Amino acid sequence: MSPSRPLQAGDSAPEFALPAINRDGTVSLSALRAKGPVLLALMRGLHCPFCRRQIASLATTRDKLAREGVETLAVVVTPMQRARQYFQYRPTPVVLASDPEVTTHRAFGLLETAMLPDDANASDVHWPQTVTLQVKDAAHNAATCQATVTVSDTTNPTARCKNIAVSLDGTGHVTVNAADVDNSSTDNCA
Repeated sequence: MSPSRPLQAGDSAPEFALPAINRDGTVSLSALRAKGPVLLALMRGLHCPFCRRQIASLATTRDKLAREGVETLAVVVTPMQRARQYFQYRPTPVVLASDPEVTTHRAFGLLETAMLPDDANASDVHWPQTVTLQVKDAAHNAATCQATVTVSDTTNPTARCKNIAVSLDGTGHVTVNAADVDNSSTDNCA
């Protein structure tokens, strides 16, 4: 499923079917394309703060595109159960698919990257870290370099809450999710 070169304008998009994150079953490109055009976003994963922010932004874009008949699909390099847990608390209308093996990204000819796994224990990661970057081109030529990465997060998150009114069900219970009382809380790396 790997192209001999990165896809170019006018190339056919490779077909794929992946486990759906925010719906049952699988998501396939051909099924979405049968309904009309598709905006496909290939994300590194939920470990990436920029990817999480981009998925949140795609929700607004998705609404505008849906009015024009365009479906929006984001593929994340995150195991399905982990992604479902994340989006349970941060729901999005964007169709999401899980590809922890990075097969879709490779099929589109994107450079391979290595990241900490989503289930990495933050207390086991000590900074600075020395990382090795390896870049391969379509002809399998490769080059590497090393860099020292230091992460410094000294900015506190901002918690914003909103009041809600709830009604108890027939058994006297109510379910309140974090999204119900969150009023756009922020963090510099979320």
